[in-house]
Amino acid sequence: MQRRQALLTDSWNQYQAKRLRQFELDLEVQRAEALTRDGVLKATPENRALMEAWRNDIERYRTELKELTETANGHQAEYERLNGADDLLDFASSFLSLALALLAVAALTRIRWLLGLAAGISLVGLAFGLSGFASFQAIRPEWLSKLLGA
Repeated sequence: MQRRQALLTDSWNQYQAKRLRQFELDLEVQRAEALTRDGVLKATPENRALMEAWRNDIERYRTELKELTETANGHQAEYERLNGADDLLDFASSFLSLALALLAVAALTRIRWLLGLAAGISLVGLAFGLSGFASFQAIRPEWLSKLLGA
């Protein structure tokens, strides 16, 4: 999950860098055209070739930006999928920890109904854990998160 977050951040950073470079080249082309119109810059073949190369770079950046957007959106979707599984595993860990504590208390006090409660809670934790490992998204614990204030 952390890897996906890093890939997502890297993709958007690349997007921003390329977008900034595209913007700078666009400004350079506009500046060169204005200077050529005003007669400050001569319309030599070298200058025209340079401006044409800048325009080609601008178009290349446009296509690269579209690809980077698609890549970043793919990383975002994968991150959200993994985050759902991570939430399930967090709940599994919490329920299993609670069940272990209740089992310890049940063993010390020899209260049978507490043993049953601990077994039930451990089954809920096991269900959350298996759902998290299998990325089974049918179990959605949002209501439990809201109930617990998380």
